Amino acid sequence: MSDQPLLLCRKLSGGYANRRVLHDLDLTVRDGECVVVIGPNGHGKTTLLRAISGLLPDIGGDVSLAGINLRAKSPDAIVAAGVVHIPQGDLLFPDMTVIENLLMGAYLTRDRQEINRRLEEVFTLLPKLKERQKQLASTLSGGERRMVGIGRGLMSGGRLLLIDEPSLGLAPIVIEQIYKLLDQLRRSGRSIMLVEETANRALPLADEIYLLDGGRFAWHGNPTELASRTELINTYLGA
Repeated sequence: MSDQPLLLCRKLSGGYANRRVLHDLDLTVRDGECVVVIGPNGHGKTTLLRAISGLLPDIGGDVSLAGINLRAKSPDAIVAAGVVHIPQGDLLFPDMTVIENLLMGAYLTRDRQEINRRLEEVFTLLPKLKERQKQLASTLSGGERRMVGIGRGLMSGGRLLLIDEPSLGLAPIVIEQIYKLLDQLRRSGRSIMLVEETANRALPLADEIYLLDGGRFAWHGNPTELASRTELINTYLGA
């Protein structure tokens, strides 16, 4: 893991219309690191990911990836720079097959060999998708659709995965499968920024933790430091 930041946000702010949601956020993700952002529902976690990936047009502050300023870039250009946003929910193309949905993740890539390499990697990580590759996305279970969403993100070949509440709406056994996959990605050296409302699955993956409350970071540090902060655990983790 490098000491140099991969993602650097400084004084990041933004919102919707006349409503400001994010307030002067400083955040760093280093290469090979898993950063977990937790906090109550409706307090800006999804908005934070949208601001980084260029889906929130009205933002203030600075966002950079490996020293490249992302502020003035379009969402497509941010994907090309290496930021991959895997949103909450399914957001698949229901009338397309699994493999067609996966290939949409590589839409910026023209190198067929590279696309095939990424597809093989996805099928190795998610062998069930290989079995289901010709099946329409609309016929998949909720867990299978979530796996296609993650696989499509991996097909982009990005340097940083922004993953928004991957456990949302899933049964406990499926959540366990999703988090086994995320642990594999983390162990393989992937750089991940993971957003969750419930922390029990996400925190064991974390190198750094940010607690987002009311659009501001109430605290950030590593898991060891959090373990000694009883008041934060009681307030934010429901313990």
